Amino acid sequence: YNNFQGELPPEFTHLRRLRAIDLSFNFLSGQIPQLLGDLDDLRMLSLENNSFNGFIPSSISKMKNLEFLNLKYNNLEGNIPIEIATLQRLKQFSLGYNKLNGSNVLSMSNISSTLEILDLRNASLIGDFPSDLCRRLPRLQKLGLSSNMLSGELPRSISECSELQVLLLFQNNIVGTIPREVGNLLLLQYLDLGQNRLE
Repeated sequence: YNNFQGELPPEFTHLRRLRAIDLSFNFLSGQIPQLLGDLDDLRMLSLENNSFNGFIPSSISKMKNLEFLNLKYNNLEGNIPIEIATLQRLKQFSLGYNKLNGSNVLSMSNISSTLEILDLRNASLIGDFPSDLCRRLPRLQKLGLSSNMLSGELPRSISECSELQVLLLFQNNIVGTIPREVGNLLLLQYLDLGQNRLE
């Protein structure tokens, strides 16, 4: 929470020992520099709630130690580089509320199994809710897929996300009934299935 404005200075990339960058809730704009990917010691990158535009640089996939990536609430567009979602230490992947197309990420077979937070709200997701998602992401604690165009039924395999605490599926096209297996999510604290086509 500051009043930083303008573009992200390229000189940031000279700080090779940086472990965390948090510039959330400012007025920064322009594109995220490709050279940011050279900060291979970085554990956290949070640029939430700014005005960054353009594409997400694929060079972020070079940050092999990255655990927390939060770029939500910007004006980023295009496809999400799938290489980023395969980073083996990634715990938080929050890119919601941009102008992105995230459908490629949700269907990835090699998405990082260490993910605890996956936030792709308002990310132009289309197609059926993946029936094997919880099998691929067994450590999920928060899943945010609201305000998309997901269809099909909520799979029984949702119970395999046994650590899930927050499930946000508001405003999609999910049909059918709520599977009784949802009752096996014993850690669940918040569930939002509003504005779907459930019976």
